[in-house]
Amino acid sequence: MIKLRQYQQECLDAIWRNCNRNIVACLPTGAGKSHVIAEFIRRATEQFPGTKIAVITHTKELVKQDFDKILIHAPLLDVGIYCAGLGEKQLSQITVASIQSIFRQADCGFELIIIDEAHRIPAAGEGQYLQFIAAHPNARVIGFTATPYRLGGGYIYGKERLFESLVYEARTCDLIQAGYLSPIASFAGSKKADLEGVHIQRGDFNLAEMSARFEDEGLVEAAVSDLLTKAANRKAILIFGCTVKHCEMIVDQARAMLPGDTIALVTGKTPKLERFEIIEQFKARQIRILVNCDVLTTGFDAPHVDCVALLRATASPGLYVQIVGRGLRIADGKTDCLLLDYGGNVSRHGLIDQIAIRGKNEATKDKFIECPVCGEFISASSIKHACGWVKPRKCWNCDTVYPITEDVCPSCGAGRPARANHTIEAAEIDPITGIGGAVPKEVFDIEYRVHKKEGKPPSLRVTYFVDKYPPYGSQISEWVCFEHTGFPRRKAVMWCAQRGIENAPNTVSEAVKMIWPKPERIWCKRDGKYWRIIDYDFTEESIQKAEAKRLKAQQPEDEVFIQF
Repeated sequence: MIKLRQYQQECLDAIWRNCNRNIVACLPTGAGKSHVIAEFIRRATEQFPGTKIAVITHTKELVKQDFDKILIHAPLLDVGIYCAGLGEKQLSQITVASIQSIFRQADCGFELIIIDEAHRIPAAGEGQYLQFIAAHPNARVIGFTATPYRLGGGYIYGKERLFESLVYEARTCDLIQAGYLSPIASFAGSKKADLEGVHIQRGDFNLAEMSARFEDEGLVEAAVSDLLTKAANRKAILIFGCTVKHCEMIVDQARAMLPGDTIALVTGKTPKLERFEIIEQFKARQIRILVNCDVLTTGFDAPHVDCVALLRATASPGLYVQIVGRGLRIADGKTDCLLLDYGGNVSRHGLIDQIAIRGKNEATKDKFIECPVCGEFISASSIKHACGWVKPRKCWNCDTVYPITEDVCPSCGAGRPARANHTIEAAEIDPITGIGGAVPKEVFDIEYRVHKKEGKPPSLRVTYFVDKYPPYGSQISEWVCFEHTGFPRRKAVMWCAQRGIENAPNTVSEAVKMIWPKPERIWCKRDGKYWRIIDYDFTEESIQKAEAKRLKAQQPEDEVFIQF
């Protein structure tokens, strides 16, 4: 029997405890979710013989991958493939299928449906996944994904969603530090060509408008030159372009600069057999540079990739995470993966395991800057002039004065926030939490106080005592704004959700009396002379203990009758 890694076992246990309802688990790209799926199936069929299970995904490569892993973990099981792309349509006790092939099947008696890449399930409507699930009304649904959200629709779990809750999530930075995933490296660059006026369509940049800017010959030449220079010592380079035409321009430019190198291109128009052969040659290290257009974002497994280059922009956080994930797998002789971002994607989306997800009805126009002292968010609508002048701003919660550095003029409006940039040099912005400046700090104690400021709603000041105890050593504080509106309130709701609390309190007086779980450690980044908290490590036990104490505190005390 295959022994799971610690985080894989934790994920499996969390799923097993909650498999009586529809749930989802999150494992980063390269973390081995196929092994968890296979081991769960082995355990389920061992405990409940005869259970019929469907494993559904969207590509034949993933179908084959999941099928192979199930046979490794449970070789005696009756396992079949239902996928036209693989030339097989066999319904078995355990059926691994592509959704395109099986969605029209009526109720096949499946008691459990496992969805690999569950973020592809639409929120509503009559899509293929929902049609298949509706045909099996008595089946439980378990989802696996590296990105538990959909563009423009928020998280895929929660109230009135298919999945009730996220039961486990492995952090990319933890797996990197444990040696299970590859570190990400990056380079600096400053020259930019703005994609001013490019519209958002169906949740991403309008392809025709964006590609027209990226296909500028001068930009392609400069970006490819910069890429090949910085990736000169890399053994396996994976490049993502905008369109077929743009990818062809990249290939032509690369071949002109490196006439003796092995360079290939795969797109949706590449014949299937030819595409298969090119990918196999790349995996066999016979091809060094592989350029693609929307082909190798999911279901592509080449662990030796040590350079990922984005010569495109995307507004989709899921697509961004999937692309970066192509370089996260570890391989012999590989020390890290070089990320070269020429589309402003890292700065647009942020850390790949701390993506800020907005739902359909949440505003996306306003940009906010976090105060380095109190953690409050203030509007970034009036900031830096085109000539370089920076207007100092006060944080409206703690009066800290500091410059805001967005490229927007308060008078003339030169520049706009959230615009797409195509750089001809790669940006040095680290996409991984805990790498490039973030450090963990062990938490020994926490203090909760009401923080009042004249003319402003009160906030909850949370002080973490770290490093030395007793006596108290370093203190790091954050402010949680339950009584504010807009983004600060949404941030407070997210703060509660991280602690297992769905209904955030409406007032600070309520919050200060509540029982909160204590994180084992907090992740902080130095911001000037202050520390800024960017993440927390909670154990499931600490969250459950705090919940039990809250429930006990809500129960009335038993009445005591004294007999005279």
